[in-house]
Amino acid sequence: MNPFYTEAFAGQAGQTARADQVKSQLAAIATAFDNANIVLLRSIKSPGTEAPLDLPVAANRANKFLKFDASGNPEAIQSGGLWRGDWTASTVYQFGDTVRFGIYGSIYTTTIAHTSGASFDVSKFSIQIDLTGINIIRNEIKTASFTAIVGGDYMVDSAGGNIVVTLPVAPTILDAPVNITHIGGTLGAGQTVTIARNGKLIMGLAEDLTIDKVNSSFSLMFANDAKGWRLRVLA
Repeated sequence: MNPFYTEAFAGQAGQTARADQVKSQLAAIATAFDNANIVLLRSIKSPGTEAPLDLPVAANRANKFLKFDASGNPEAIQSGGLWRGDWTASTVYQFGDTVRFGIYGSIYTTTIAHTSGASFDVSKFSIQIDLTGINIIRNEIKTASFTAIVGGDYMVDSAGGNIVVTLPVAPTILDAPVNITHIGGTLGAGQTVTIARNGKLIMGLAEDLTIDKVNSSFSLMFANDAKGWRLRVLA
């Protein structure tokens, strides 16, 4: 049934139609075409040079969003914004999934459904909250050698043996400082704590820093390649 034209002509075969009846019927048909045209103007249409776009069947599109794939064809997807936590390798991510990634914990949304590889593929995500450079303190206790990250606040216990703290490889002046606090061990033989400069200067010197004071606490802030890491004693 035509939803825009539901009237039926009341005349009979062979009957002479009155002009006012014919006029009324033609006006109703014209109105039906006008209504159909309004619907067409509000519809999603492919250009005349392309094939018509077919939607997924109702069962496959119920409670989902409409999206167009890389070829421009419509597809139904789950609602976006699903929080997936920290990004992990070998994980299936759907369009709209939200993850946290990087040492600053920036927030990304999946733009291409995929199974993640061994490393984060930024081309398949859109960054939503960029926290790069934010001074975030990360408190940790360390009992073995490790590589520090900017903004790290490390409590180092050397009672189990020598510890080497390797500074970040490519620091900038915008980075948060690296904080070191000695909390255990005698700093005697077999219990040294060394700050490895990792190619940058420390206090203008091309030398690693050795901690020789028990329970010392200090901060290392990076200035530039000429000045290197600058030492700030906290206690």
